[in-house]
Amino acid sequence: MIRAARTQDLSTLAEVLTSSFHDRQGWMSWMYPLFYMGIYEDLKSRLRLKTAHYACLVAVPQAIAPDPRPDAPQAGDRPGDGLADGALPGNLPGNLPASPPILGTVELSRRQSMFWPADQPRHLYISNLAVQENHRRQGIAHQLLATCDKIALDWGYQEIYLHVLENNHAARRLYWKAGYRLHKIESRLSTWLLNSPRQLYLRKQL
Repeated sequence: MIRAARTQDLSTLAEVLTSSFHDRQGWMSWMYPLFYMGIYEDLKSRLRLKTAHYACLVAVPQAIAPDPRPDAPQAGDRPGDGLADGALPGNLPGNLPASPPILGTVELSRRQSMFWPADQPRHLYISNLAVQENHRRQGIAHQLLATCDKIALDWGYQEIYLHVLENNHAARRLYWKAGYRLHKIESRLSTWLLNSPRQLYLRKQL
């Protein structure tokens, strides 16, 4: 079941993201709490701002999700909590009366491709797609991406963009299956100095 994130989810959301993108083992383990706090504060800020065309989604087990019908009353429900513009389609509840385990998450926001010119058209961008390690390869990431497609269309957009590292082959396979194709290859300074992987900028036509 995919729903909108809410403030009560922050601790679990931050842990899902931190454990997905940062190593808890070895000498970097002492940095883990710092990464966690940074992610927690960033998420809290975005959820509270309720910026237009921003959605943070979470995947929870179907068995404990509320009645998904648009007209079904939910205890403590406030549709679109954590989202702007009533972002979720009507069949996706925006809140839950309890805090169930979070299996995965993704964010969808509107941004510019470049900082200049300032009047450049904005587009929708996917970030922070993460799934709990013991729940991967179960279709959760694909379902989160599919929900982003529905929201984008509901907002009136026909394209979605995202970045993926060139050497992240598992993520590249996921995005290819979801309909994303290469838009351009981006090299950063670290690519030349440290031989780090390039970023692939992918685009999906809805």
